[in-house]
Amino acid sequence: MDMSLTKPVSAEQPCGPDPEYDPEYLLLFSRAAPPGGGAIW
Repeated sequence: MDMSLTKPVSAEQPCGPDPEYDPEYLLLFSRAAPPGGGAIW
């Protein structure tokens, strides 16, 4: 099976099934993060 790393996995999930690598998921969580990225512990 030819698995090209330069092509999207699919149109619906261009980065694959893992949402942590989805650009929109990353953008959502970067906006939800506290200013300065401070840790809460």
